[in-house]
This record gives sequence, structure tokens and C-alpha cells, in this order.
Amino acid sequence: ETGLTIEVDDLLGIYPDRYGDGAPTLNVFYTARVTGGGEGEPRDDVTELGWFEPGALPSELAFANGERALAEWRLWRAARSATNL
Repeated sequence: ETGLTIEVDDLLGIYPDRYGDGAPTLNVFYTARVTGGGEGEPRDDVTELGWFEPGALPSELAFANGERALAEWRLWRAARSATNL
């Protein structure tokens, strides 16, 4: 969907959600590093692709469970920073 090549690090979580009032979804969130594909570009069902600093993330996300995944990511990031001191 982005044209990026990545290397997956860790599984953050698996969360159920819905497309609005429609079909249920199962969203899988990983931490990963970009290893190729430049800056990426929107493809398929992606309308927009952006890069953000951790303190400047958009307030509106595609799925409601994105906030939960971001909370998990913040904990993961803090734990990783603490072990790399």
C-alpha cells in the first residue's frame, strides 16, 4: 500500500475494529524500519502517506484502535530507550 520495503522489529498488538458501521476488521500493528522504497507513495486503498515526529502525530487516525496502538508504541519506545542507556 505504500511502496516501502520494511524490516519488522516487534509485534505491538492485534486489535479488532470496524470500517465505520460496516464490516469488522482485525488490525495488526508492528514496529518496523524502512529499508527501501524512498519516501513511499500512496497506492491501492491509501489516500495519503505522511511522516511525523512522535510529538506531532495527527489527531485523526484511520481506525479507532490506532490510539491504542500508539499507546503501546509509546510504551515500547520508552522501554527500548531505557534499555539502550
